[in-house]
Parts: sequence; structure tokens; C-alpha cells
Amino acid sequence: MSRFIATHVREFIHSGRDVSMKVLRSVFTGLEGFTSGGQNIESFTSIMDSFEFASNVTASKYGDLTVAKDNVAGQSSSTHGFTSGGDDGNDLNVVERFSFSTNIVATDYCDLSEARRRAAGVSDSTKGYTCGGLVDQANSEVIDKFTYASTSTATSNGDLAVPRSSAAGHNSANYGFVSGGYSTTYESRIDLFNFDSSTTSSNHGDLTVARSVVTGHSGSHSGFTSGGSSVGNTIDKFDFSSGGVYTDHGDLRIARSTCAGQSSSTHGFVSGGTSGAPINAIDKFSFGSNVTASDHGDLCVARAGGAGHQV
Repeated sequence: MSRFIATHVREFIHSGRDVSMKVLRSVFTGLEGFTSGGQNIESFTSIMDSFEFASNVTASKYGDLTVAKDNVAGQSSSTHGFTSGGDDGNDLNVVERFSFSTNIVATDYCDLSEARRRAAGVSDSTKGYTCGGLVDQANSEVIDKFTYASTSTATSNGDLAVPRSSAAGHNSANYGFVSGGYSTTYESRIDLFNFDSSTTSSNHGDLTVARSVVTGHSGSHSGFTSGGSSVGNTIDKFDFSSGGVYTDHGDLRIARSTCAGQSSSTHGFVSGGTSGAPINAIDKFSFGSNVTASDHGDLCVARAGGAGHQV
């Protein structure tokens, strides 16, 4: 059975400059989530595990990254997951790739333009984006772009307007979004950048509360930012089509930060993270209703700082 079913839907995209009918390049139809890498109490981990969006059970081990590491960014194509950057005691520039259909060890696929950790991961149908992060101890503004079909080193797709790390990534049909994070202080800012042009990102509004080490999710028309330092359990919702101050969309079941995020077509999932210590809980919340998240099982290993993927 295929893990991905290509579908197309139509949505209105409002850039602040024009409104036009667009066709979404691809939609994840909500079959399975993956969590790669991270750090447990004792050490970095290379574990990749998978869980079904439709059933509340403990995740199963799916394979391993080539290197144990945490503070990684995640991207997803229709057939593969990508784990970019991170650290194993040193900042890393490697992008690893693994198949959604075969549980084997991931492969070294390409390189980022610079080694970094705590970056935000964003995906479109043909490319992955690694946004911001920490380079040594300095916040980066760089948005790297790599192509799913090529092992070439990532190239620039512009810059974040505010250099920062530990932010969340989101994607609509034509735009990437980076929310929250840390610059010289906790950030509430949400940045928007165009997938098809290498320019500096623009301001798309603010989260309800400034915070860092947050988790990102994407529905068809809205982005969601969950958890994070200073607030712990808040889920914010923002509209892809218009900027402004966004709305509280309920709470996580367990207050936490440094989690991995996954998205189906109807729900967001928050896996692992830290709540004083690494945890294994997976929370699930509906994109369509403002309620407290529910228990959706556990990761096979408690950890924080992993990357989220979905198919």
C-alpha cells in the first residue's frame, strides 16, 4: 500500500498584494508521522520512529540516521523524509534522506551552505528549506534551499528579516512561514517568504505570546505553533492568507518545548520534547476546533530536539 496519495485542492492565497486562485502543489493526506534524531537523558540518538495518524499506539522503530544528533530540522517530500543540520557535539551541515516506504538506515544526501543547529524546517513539493538556526553561538538569517531530486549543495533562498534560532516552520502552497524563536530575546514575529524568489522575508504578524523552541504544523489554510519556552502548552493559529495577531487555538495536554511536529490533513501532532526531562508522549489536536490536545500514544524512545516528518 502506498504511504502517499497525491491530491490537489484549490485555495485562495492572499499575499497582501494580490488575491489569486492557486492549486496546492501537494497535500499530505494523513497516513503516517515520523520523528528522527533527538537527545534522551543520556545521549544523542539516531533513532527514527513512525506512528500511524489513525491509531493511538506506541510508535515503532523505523530505522536510524547515519549519525546520532539533535536540534535537527525536518522536511518531507511525497516519498522521502529529510533531516537537516543539527549537532552531535559540533554543528552539522549534512542533510540526510530516508524513504517513507522502506525502513532502512538513512543516507547522506547533500549539504547545507553552512553547518547549524536549531533551524526551522519548511517543505514544498520539490524542495526543502532550512531557515535560520545557530551557527556556533550566533543566530543565522540564512534560508537554505535544497532540491529533493538533486544531491547538490543547498543554495540561498533569501534571508529571514530577523536572524534567529529555535523557531517553527510552516508551509502553504507557495509560501514558507517561520514563527517565534530567539534572536536577542524571545520572538513573537511570524515571517513569510516566497518559495520561488530569493528575497528577504516579510512580516506576517505575531504569535499571541513571544516564545522559543516551538513546534510548527501546517493545515490547508492555516499554520499552527505549539508549545515552547515561557508558555509551555499554548497552541496558536494563524491564517496563511492574511497577516495580523493570531489566535489561541487551545492547549497541549502536556506543557513542553523542543518537540517534533507532524501534520495530517486534519490534525497536528506534537511528539516528544522536554518538560523538565525528555518525554515520549505524542499529543494530537484538531485543526478545525479549539480544544485541548488528546493523547495519541508514545514514541518508542523519550527524546527532545528531534525532527518531524509526515506522508
